[in-house]
Amino acid sequence: MNIISFDLYGYDINNEIYFTYFRFPVGFEGRPSRHRRLATILHREFGDLILKPDRGVVGLGPTLNDIWAGGGRLIICYGDKHTVNGYEWLWPSLSQAWGNQQTVEGLFKYLDDVIMGPKRSRNSPNPLWAVMAELTPYPLDIIFKPSGGLRQMADAVNRNLTVRFQEKWWKETNIVATDFFLGNNLIDVSIQSNIKKSNIAQWRL
Repeated sequence: MNIISFDLYGYDINNEIYFTYFRFPVGFEGRPSRHRRLATILHREFGDLILKPDRGVVGLGPTLNDIWAGGGRLIICYGDKHTVNGYEWLWPSLSQAWGNQQTVEGLFKYLDDVIMGPKRSRNSPNPLWAVMAELTPYPLDIIFKPSGGLRQMADAVNRNLTVRFQEKWWKETNIVATDFFLGNNLIDVSIQSNIKKSNIAQWRL
């Protein structure tokens, strides 16, 4: 934790926003003291960087201007609701739209349905949510299709992913996770999307 803290403080954080999500598959269930200890460490190391939860004006989370004006740069989502209730600076668990798809066609259909379809409850008080734009291999695929590894699967998705977000999905998403992100251009798309969203908001005012 000290090494991570040192690395984070080594960056210019004035314009950067950092996001981390804690989940606890083993070692923490039924042990609230461990959660309290971890929360204490997190606040001790990053207290002056932490951005407190904010649903924003329309319930979709804070805008970039809200974040920059508030001073905090680090969003910590925590996967234990009892611990979240005890600390005002912890964000609730992050909802993830994971299609569990094995084909590009199936993944894109799922993403189109979840992004462009009727807005559904994401079972989380956290206004932020993540689109998991990744294929999910079956365990046997790894054994019997060694040449079709994660990199090849990611390439099959990434070659068309940029265009989909650029033309259609950009307005309805805020976090996108991909494998081998250098294979797509979503970083530039996200920058341009935020500029467009800002222009739309100013026009409405």
